[in-house]
Parts: sequence; C-alpha cells; structure tokens
Amino acid sequence: MAPFPKLRALPAPPHEGPALPALGDEELMLLTRAGSRDAFRALVERYLTRVVSYCTKFTADAVAGEELAQDVFLQLWSSRERYRPQSPFTVFLFTIARNRCRNHKRWWQRLLPRLADGPHAADGVITTEPSQLEAMLSLERRRLVHQALGALPAKQREALLLRFEQELSYEEIASVVGCPEGTARTRVFHGMRELRSLLAKEEP
Repeated sequence: MAPFPKLRALPAPPHEGPALPALGDEELMLLTRAGSRDAFRALVERYLTRVVSYCTKFTADAVAGEELAQDVFLQLWSSRERYRPQSPFTVFLFTIARNRCRNHKRWWQRLLPRLADGPHAADGVITTEPSQLEAMLSLERRRLVHQALGALPAKQREALLLRFEQELSYEEIASVVGCPEGTARTRVFHGMRELRSLLAKEEP
C-alpha cells in the first residue's frame, strides 16, 4: 500500500464500513494496523489537538508543535504494523510524540528566545480545554507557567505534561518515558514542587 498522504492534503476517504467514532482507541488502532484509513482518520480527529498541545508545550514553540504533531501522525501511520494492544494506545502514541520532540534538534534553541521575547510565545500555544496544570493559574499568568515549565529539568517537564496535560496514569507515564512507576511519581512530585517554587518567585 502506498504511504498515507500528508495530513493537511488528505481527501475525504471512501466509506469503509460502519461509523467509527464509537470504537475504542485500541480497536481503531488495530483497524489502522490492518490498513483502514477511516480508522486512522478517526484517531487523528480524536487526538490531533492533544498532540499539538503536547508538542507545543514540550518545545515552547507553536509552529514547531504543529509541525511535530503532523510528523507524529505520519509516523503513527508508517509504524502501524508494529502496534501491539498489550498497552493503551495513548502509550504508543505519546511515546512517538515524546521521541519526535526529543529529536527536534532546535527546540531548546528556540525556547529561550521565544520566552525572552514576551507573551506572544505563550499566546501562540494551541489548546483546547483548560488542563489541570493551567487551571491552577488565571489567564494573565499563563505566560509565567510556560516560562516556569521551560526552566524545569526536561524529565520533570515531560512528566508534568504527560500527567496533567494529557492525564496519563503514572503507569502509562512510566511506559512512555521508560522508567519505573515510582520514578515517574517522583518526577511529577519534584516537578510540581519546583514549578510552585518558580512561580512563587514571580509573585509581587
């Protein structure tokens, strides 16, 4: 089968069967593994906004976040035959997303200048609904959250994003980042403590 076309240029696919939105993630991914483009499209529609938000906040770059999210789903399609349903689909998906973000060579170089430039970097972040992480602060302080996240060690930052932005369990976080569950819990705990400390320094 030919590679799946670029996401932004996808035509409406022919109907392959009954409506798919009611199916679970793992069922859709198994259909995708078998070559169903309708199932793949349903997964894209379900998770694209979340992946864009994750990649954007990981890199602190809205443009890079959108580009990386496109890459994530293209890689999801190309690696579909490797999928096994032993773990939740979100683990498979966000493992790909994490690796794409970590391999983005220029993300750290882009992070500092954009934070230093002012609030436009935070304003450009694409979000859907307020996450638990963002709900702890009012709208006018959101830029400070992104700046504080950018100052955290990378392992703590990604643990917080997976836990509070994507609402993954500690077990799922451990699977995504490749560490024991206890280590995932520790990273979230210390990350939240450091984040609160950084934000407290910004209080008037």
